[in-house]
Amino acid sequence: MMRNFNNVIKKNDYERYEIIIPFLSAAGKRRKQFLNSELEKLHPCFSDEFAFDSYIKKIKRSGLCSDVYVVNKYKLAEYERNRSLSGAGLFVEMNQNKRQWQKKRLFVDKKWKLTYSTVCVCTLLAVIGIFFGLNTGRTIGEEANKKTSDEEIVKETIREASNQSGLIDDRKVSIEESFFNSIAEADGKISWFEWSVKGYTQNLSASVSGIYPENLMDGGGDSVVYENGIPKMKVSYTKHFSIEENTVGKSVLSNSDFNKLLRKTLSETGAKLLEEKAPPYHIEFLYKPLIGTENLLEELSRIISADRRCVTFVSVHQTDSYDLRIGLSIETIPLTGFDLKLVSENLKLFIDESKRKAASKNETQSIRNEKIAVENSKQEREPLIRIGEIKHSDKTSTVFFKDSKGKVKRILQKEDE
Repeated sequence: MMRNFNNVIKKNDYERYEIIIPFLSAAGKRRKQFLNSELEKLHPCFSDEFAFDSYIKKIKRSGLCSDVYVVNKYKLAEYERNRSLSGAGLFVEMNQNKRQWQKKRLFVDKKWKLTYSTVCVCTLLAVIGIFFGLNTGRTIGEEANKKTSDEEIVKETIREASNQSGLIDDRKVSIEESFFNSIAEADGKISWFEWSVKGYTQNLSASVSGIYPENLMDGGGDSVVYENGIPKMKVSYTKHFSIEENTVGKSVLSNSDFNKLLRKTLSETGAKLLEEKAPPYHIEFLYKPLIGTENLLEELSRIISADRRCVTFVSVHQTDSYDLRIGLSIETIPLTGFDLKLVSENLKLFIDESKRKAASKNETQSIRNEKIAVENSKQEREPLIRIGEIKHSDKTSTVFFKDSKGKVKRILQKEDE
């Protein structure tokens, strides 16, 4: 029977290693940590950009002899996008000429493993319930009630376990959205913010003020420093993508046309382009908050999404002149990137009114100094009429002048020998 080729990872797209796992590291986090350390030694350039899965072939005295398969996460995402049931597991090709495949499914997503476990538990409970019902002579109604009650307990247990592992909450709300919500609810401020994605891992770091540790998401906060009674701290969070969060597509515009469109958009909204480099494509620019800012970020988000690209890095912080400096890295990889609308909707969190007032005061003083300089320059260029001179014994002289307003000015001069 020929297997659907969309479910099979080609031999050239994976690497296989035979690793003996010690019995003490055979399960849980210890198993993952042990395989990670071994693959770093065996696989060239092994990093977070690679996914791996394994199964036990046989048991030896020294441990469990396992076959470990390593695939690039982006390549794995390409296989998943061609399937109707994403994350249900893939087979690996063993011999291309003979069309032989490994019989065991690998790279099964957590949600499917959870589904399989739920079905097995529910089936087992149903069988046990029927068995005891027949032996004890319980009525059909009593048996049905017990089965329903047992299934509800199992589902509730699974739901609690899922919440603890973050499988449910993480899919509803992203870490960046949860972060912004927690800062907004506590009326805090963000002086520096950075989000990035590497492989299938998101990293968020920020410097916040006016918010206490208990108001933040669980974990991630460093020690709190108080300045004039205001709490300040640095926070950091990490989250792993699941396969269903991937997006796919091919860019519509060429890189050149796309870059030109971004420059034009920045120019039309009054933003000042500071830096640009590639690859990956990265830009940094300055703009004043609340002056066309919402439209700028939303327009950038629309352009990036329409061209099937994604933001893989974003940084935002307020400068001493009250401008916001933002940096973006934009790539064409099959992942869900950062949504710039989140910054647009939470601009007030980045605006420090004390900096705003200081910047306004400095700008006013600068304008005043400029006016004084212009006035002095005009006076220096104004023609003067010489009206007299007094010579002194030390070979100096005082020369008297009159300006156009009749005001007398005197200048001390030294005679040439």
